[in-house]
Amino acid sequence: IGTLKAGGIGAAVSGVVSGIQNLSRVSKGFETSAGAAGNVAADTIGGLLAGATGGLAAGGASLALRAMGATGLPMTIGIVAAGALGAVATDVLFQSSGMREGLARSVRRAFGGY
Repeated sequence: IGTLKAGGIGAAVSGVVSGIQNLSRVSKGFETSAGAAGNVAADTIGGLLAGATGGLAAGGASLALRAMGATGLPMTIGIVAAGALGAVATDVLFQSSGMREGLARSVRRAFGGY
């Protein structure tokens, strides 16, 4: 799976899940429409970054493990672990750096929110 494809899948899954969660929050009065738009945009970008980074990490692990002669199940486990680690690390950085909240805030303001 290519890096762009992994990023696209990450963005799609994150965007859909966030959209459903935020639609529910808006319908219950817990969130404004502008706030929901900001959250969905930020979560979608976060999914894109995590998916792409996970794809890069998995690809790098595949090359490294193949060069070391790994095959079969050990290679598969190594590739999956590297991809997951890359995706989780990127998500943690995206959240903790303030980039996610900054992006969400910018989109909220663009939609007339706080």
